[in-house]
Parts: sequence; structure tokens; C-alpha cells
Amino acid sequence: MSGPHDLNSPRLGRVPTVLLADDEPTPRAEAARLLRGGLGCRVRQARDGRHAFQVFQRHPGQIWLVLTDFIMPLMDGGELAERIRDLDPKVPIVLMSAPLFGEAADLLAGYSDLPFLQKPFTYMELYRVVVPMLNRGSRRPWRSTSVTWRNRSGRDSMSP
Repeated sequence: MSGPHDLNSPRLGRVPTVLLADDEPTPRAEAARLLRGGLGCRVRQARDGRHAFQVFQRHPGQIWLVLTDFIMPLMDGGELAERIRDLDPKVPIVLMSAPLFGEAADLLAGYSDLPFLQKPFTYMELYRVVVPMLNRGSRRPWRSTSVTWRNRSGRDSMSP
């Protein structure tokens, strides 16, 4: 599959690990597929916020980014984000959800400092949010080249 992930792939350097929390198996599996296959990330999956927090605690310093559903049983994505920030404020956190209305939308507004992906999302929407977050929050640079995939493939080159 050609696309912007080719040269920005973590396969060029250290492979980032994303903690993915979603209580719905199908969207969780699809997001994991996009993270693994499209972006080349390692993915640790969790079935709810409480499980995600346990996974995060068991792997200190290994999680580069947390991608979490906002509405989940036991512990929602907002509480998960707060607890993770208490342990490691440098880990980037991205919230995701189907469209929210009413009280849930009001609750989400309280987390306006966190990036948000509306489900269902495309690979490119995921890419546009996740790659900058991995680069910004990482203690280790993920993108190890400044060459764009177009320039490297010969497209948009300056040669006659």
C-alpha cells in the first residue's frame, strides 16, 4: 500500500507502542488494524478504561500514545486520561467517540486540550492526529526522515 505512511513508518527506527482502549470489539479491532498495518505501530489493546489503566501501569515508559474511546463502562476515556496524566504527563492522549450529544458532549468539552477523533474515522484522519502526537510527545523521535514520500518516490522532484 503506497501512501504517506511509507517513509514516516516507525519501521525506520524504534517502533512506537500505542495503548488502544475501546469497549466495542469491532471498532477496537479496526483501529488496531490501522495502527499496525497503516502506521506500523505496536498495539496493546484494552477492553475498557480500567483495563487500559492496568496495562499502562504494567508497561511503564513503553507506551508512546494512548488512543481511547471516550464513553466506556467502568472508567471512561476522560478519567483514564486524567489517571494516565497523573502517572506520566508527557504521554499523548487522543480521545475518540461516535458523535456525542447532550450531557456526553458537555463532558467531552471539558477535555478540549486533548485531540479528538470522531468514529468512524479513516486511515488519513487517524494518521493526521496520531503521527504529530507521537512526534510531539515522544521521548524518542518517531519520524526519522524529513523527506516526504512524494520526494523519495520521485514525484514532485526538482530534476528536469
